[in-house]
Amino acid sequence: MATVQKMMLITFLVHSGAAAVGSERGDLDSCEPCTCSETHVNCSSRNLTAVPKTLPKGIQTLDLSHNSIYKLIRTSFDAYGDLRALNISYNRLTFLDRDVFQHLIRLQILDIQHNQLSLSNRSYPVGLFSNQKMLQQLFLQGNTDCNRGYNYPDTVFGDLTNLLELHIDGLENFVFGKAFKNLTRLTSLILEGTCDIGTVRNDSFTYLPSVQNLSLVNCGISYIERSSFAALNNNIRYIDVSDNVDLGLIHLGQAMYGLRNKTVGILKANRLHRHRGTGIALECKDFASLKYIRLEELHIDDNRIEVLDMGVPTLLPHLKRLSGRKNLFLFGPYVLTGQALAEVEWADVSGQGTSTADLFRRNANSMHLQYFRKEPTCFSSDKIERISGISHEIVAHVARKRWDSGLNLNQSGCLFHLPQKLTFANFSNSKFSFHIRNVQFCSSNLKKLDLSHNLFTKWEGPIRGFESLEYLDLSHNFCDYVNNSIFESVSRLKTLKLGTNFLGYPMKDLQFNLSSLEHLDLTDNKIHDLTMSNFILLKSLKSLDLSYNDLVSWNATIENMHNLTTLNISHNIFVDFPISLASQIEQLNNKHLRVDFQGNSLKCNCLTLKSLQWINKNSNSFVNMQELECIFNGKSMNLTNLRYIVLQLEKSCASYVGLMIGILTIVVLVMALSLAGILFRYRWKLRYLYYVMRNRHRGYLPAPDVEHNFEFDAFISYADEDRGFVVNEMRQVLEDKNGLSLCIHHRDFLPGEAIAANILKAISTSRKTVVILTRNFLKSHWCRYELEMAKMESIYTGRNTLLIVLMEDIPVKDLPVDIVEVMRKDSYVEFTDDVEGNDVFWHSLKRGLRA
Repeated sequence: MATVQKMMLITFLVHSGAAAVGSERGDLDSCEPCTCSETHVNCSSRNLTAVPKTLPKGIQTLDLSHNSIYKLIRTSFDAYGDLRALNISYNRLTFLDRDVFQHLIRLQILDIQHNQLSLSNRSYPVGLFSNQKMLQQLFLQGNTDCNRGYNYPDTVFGDLTNLLELHIDGLENFVFGKAFKNLTRLTSLILEGTCDIGTVRNDSFTYLPSVQNLSLVNCGISYIERSSFAALNNNIRYIDVSDNVDLGLIHLGQAMYGLRNKTVGILKANRLHRHRGTGIALECKDFASLKYIRLEELHIDDNRIEVLDMGVPTLLPHLKRLSGRKNLFLFGPYVLTGQALAEVEWADVSGQGTSTADLFRRNANSMHLQYFRKEPTCFSSDKIERISGISHEIVAHVARKRWDSGLNLNQSGCLFHLPQKLTFANFSNSKFSFHIRNVQFCSSNLKKLDLSHNLFTKWEGPIRGFESLEYLDLSHNFCDYVNNSIFESVSRLKTLKLGTNFLGYPMKDLQFNLSSLEHLDLTDNKIHDLTMSNFILLKSLKSLDLSYNDLVSWNATIENMHNLTTLNISHNIFVDFPISLASQIEQLNNKHLRVDFQGNSLKCNCLTLKSLQWINKNSNSFVNMQELECIFNGKSMNLTNLRYIVLQLEKSCASYVGLMIGILTIVVLVMALSLAGILFRYRWKLRYLYYVMRNRHRGYLPAPDVEHNFEFDAFISYADEDRGFVVNEMRQVLEDKNGLSLCIHHRDFLPGEAIAANILKAISTSRKTVVILTRNFLKSHWCRYELEMAKMESIYTGRNTLLIVLMEDIPVKDLPVDIVEVMRKDSYVEFTDDVEGNDVFWHSLKRGLRA
């Protein structure tokens, strides 16, 4: 804080008063070896051993830091009486001449830190600052190598009646003497540099009642006496005792006694314990003084705090900001007394470590466990004042019931209280490893909640009581399950950060029903696919971050996001810009939308040409266009040359498209011809199988494994021209005389049924199929069909069904190959008109039918 004030004042002095200097500024060329700018001269780090004499007159700031100046004489600054700021830090000064600053009557900032000026009358002679009535900031720290045996030369500093801020080394068991009472405007006292105080005494600040900002950081304090701060002004803005690792919070709590009935704006007590051993417990008796101090901001970071007495929060009724980072907080009954901090608006308790202590200190709270036996409720504002009495016992009882068997925050119905005015809470980096289930918080005004870098692996919900929440960070939690109900009560949410989890799998069922959401971060979630329902309800979304995932395509919809200005899909595994996404962007017609597409493995070829043409046409919609690269002709090329790449691809892909169409046509034709050949080659088999299944489905045929008696002894396959032989002779001889049953198509086929179906049924229900082979038979389509079906029946049933009757002398060359094959494989009967031969023919035919 002091450094910032110092820089602001120096800047003001540099840029003010230039016109008043006028012609007295002198020649800027005389600055060598320094550099001059307006009224400022920089001689820092020039290896100087003395103050230059040739600097321009009228300069207002002079920086001589980081040189080798070991001595300042009375005339060193005689020529620079207009100086407002002088920096002689980091030199080798061992003493100061009494009159060295006599002409610097306008000096407001003096920095002589980190020299060798011990706190003695020799280094700071009486009268040294007698003319510095305008001095406001004095930096003296880092000058005393060993502060033992020294005292603050108060007579010297007593002349600085307008001093506002003093930076000085801390002395062992220090006391600011009587002459410091002249420093009535001194509001900021910073003890630093060589600082080994040991004990802060009751009379240390007796003569500094105006100090409002006190810093004792890293000063080796081990004890602060009870009334050390009693002399300080009633309106303390800032006290910082951080990094005194031997002090401890308990000693600090006791030292607060001197600030009773006073207001303290900020109290910083960070790192007051060494990083060793077990954690600590804060008890009410050690901090009782806080109840009578109007403390507004408290920092107790990195103190190894594990548990609190339940009454500790009630000691801070006026607290507005709380920082308890990097401790070891355990869940105890005090976590349910948050409403006691009625004025807290900002709380950071992030970075909690692992603790080995009990869940909560039973002995310290046992007195509360014997009273109330009822569940806690959300207290109204008129009951807040009574929290220190009734709520502790209630909460202790509930805590005992819920945590006696161990830490378990997964129970449904857990009820937590947050301060009513709390708007910011940070619980990040705290190693919480819970499943977020049904949890009820008392209605709060929390607007920003950070739960990142924990182990909330499952988000089941719902969580109720966060109706005012606008910012939620659940990133870095290793979550792999999300229920849509988790966000039911956060309808006002504007920013949701879910990066670095494992939401790739649950994304298929996840729908963000957050109509007010403006910023959604889903980076690094192993997401490989999206659905149309994921973002369809996010009508107010302005930025969507899906970077560092595994997306290869785009199935989500952004058509309803008319306010979208940033879409980050960088560092995925796209090989081209998805055309579906491009179409949605065109429909949005949002000139302010910017897409980050860098870090994808893009390819520049004919297959991605359409995507590249779109990128080239809409290049203004892409951020970091110079970072986009693609593989073109085997080489990685930057898309700043995208126009050239598109032109080359359009030329090469034009002939390529024609070639592809030709090749595709040939492939289709070859496949069609092959299919036709296969169908022709197996046409009879296919027909047979079709009608077998058809007839079996209709119940005409038995299943293959069912044995049955044939309906006919023979199915006669003949041409209509040979009908007379079949009807007049064959029917009389075989049926009338020998009692055989024949299937003759013009007599026995089922009317209304398809011919092909009748043929297959006749063949299947007949023991034999008799082919009346004549020249007319060879000319008949249906006769050939009957022959093929009979052959298929023989193949699929394994029985010899064909019997050929050769009626005419037909040369072998006139017979089809398949018939010749059948005649060679199976015996056949040859018809003759001879009387004796005729008897032999009918006898052989009967034997063949009965075989």
